[in-house]
Amino acid sequence: MHYRQQIEANIQESLTRTGGGVVLFVGAGLSKRYLNLPNWKELIEEMLLLIEHDMPLDYYMQLTDKTFLDDDLVEVAEHVAELVHK
Repeated sequence: MHYRQQIEANIQESLTRTGGGVVLFVGAGLSKRYLNLPNWKELIEEMLLLIEHDMPLDYYMQLTDKTFLDDDLVEVAEHVAELVHK
């Protein structure tokens, strides 16, 4: 069986076994490359759209002291998480 098919089968089996209660965090771009899931930035953008927030992601990016680095996405995600919980 091809590697991607095996991974998909393993994930599907886990979802079936747990009733869909699995959250998968994979680094190094594996989730994007093999499952076409959103990366950090895309996920944060989706959250802002989901809560219909007026401010774009770039607004939160400029609030950090590490603009344009991946590390600031964690800080941005914390801001967005607060909005989601409200």
